[in-house]
Amino acid sequence: MQKTRRLFIATIILLCLSLTTWILAEEDGLPSETVGFVTEFPISTPNGAPQNVTVQTAGPPAHIWFTMPGANAVGRLVVTDATNFTVTPYFLSTPNSQPYDLVYDATNGRIWFTERARPYIGYVTIATGTIVEYEIENGGLPHSIAQSPNGLIWFTQPEANNLVRFDPGSQLFTAYPYTSANGAPTKISIANNASVWITAPGTNHMAEFETATEQFVRIPVADFGSSPVPPSDVLAQGNIPWIANPVQNRIGRFLPETLAFFRWFDLPAADTGINSLFLTQSSNLIRLWYTEPNNGRVGQMMLESTNLDVVGNARHGLPSTNSQPVDIVVDSSGTAWIADKGAQSIVSWSAPYNLGVYLPLIEKH
Repeated sequence: MQKTRRLFIATIILLCLSLTTWILAEEDGLPSETVGFVTEFPISTPNGAPQNVTVQTAGPPAHIWFTMPGANAVGRLVVTDATNFTVTPYFLSTPNSQPYDLVYDATNGRIWFTERARPYIGYVTIATGTIVEYEIENGGLPHSIAQSPNGLIWFTQPEANNLVRFDPGSQLFTAYPYTSANGAPTKISIANNASVWITAPGTNHMAEFETATEQFVRIPVADFGSSPVPPSDVLAQGNIPWIANPVQNRIGRFLPETLAFFRWFDLPAADTGINSLFLTQSSNLIRLWYTEPNNGRVGQMMLESTNLDVVGNARHGLPSTNSQPVDIVVDSSGTAWIADKGAQSIVSWSAPYNLGVYLPLIEKH
């Protein structure tokens, strides 16, 4: 009897240890195909590895747009549910144009995009699928693109060291050379008409372009007294940006009133290669979403809105073993959409985001 009881207790302990290991692994974000958390939508277009993604509508059906540089196309994904979805490519007429970044123009029903291999930007008319392109006057190759609330289109030119404004009404381009040589303006984010935020990884800065004065204000990406490092993304929240720092594996909040310049938040994993940021906010909670291309995972850091104390981190692996998430956006329903370049797919990540399991209480009577 004692032997049977000991064997029963040992079995229960082993079961609990195994289940605990599984729970911890799932919470840490091992690859999962769990419907309701992460769902993969494959892109069948040849060479259709997505680079950047934007949301038109949350749905259902959800309408998601993305670029496919290798396929020379902009794509649209329409998702009704996990098994009912369609992918439509819109091919550019000039070969090897490589559409790269994009932004949704809700007012005019357009998807604006940059062409990384040609000095052109353009848009897809959502209603008709018609593509219109504009040749950039200075001949520089465009990279990241954004739209300010007043309807102006802004984009960066790393090789030409420019920030450029395009007025769709007059169809005129205005280039603003970056203050420092070899700054290589790359990523861009706009929250209002007064300022445009960019990364300048070539000189380890981020910078604000003040539209009223047409001047750049440069900020080194560093702790006070330490050497600056190149940022990989910038995200404007009002006029206070967040910055992604892949070298030191953390996210920074700009603090202009302090000598430290930033308040830094370390990521829970090492060597993430973080290169894309997105922010959502409720009354008392900020969620900072990010991609980990080096680890094949996506994550969100949760902070209190008032004091920015970290209250949690959620991470999740993507379904494919060769996943490389390179961009992330979140729709109005709270679903994140990820461009998985490595697996040639668009992936959704839905609430509750992480899988939590509670073990039953075992009592001996």
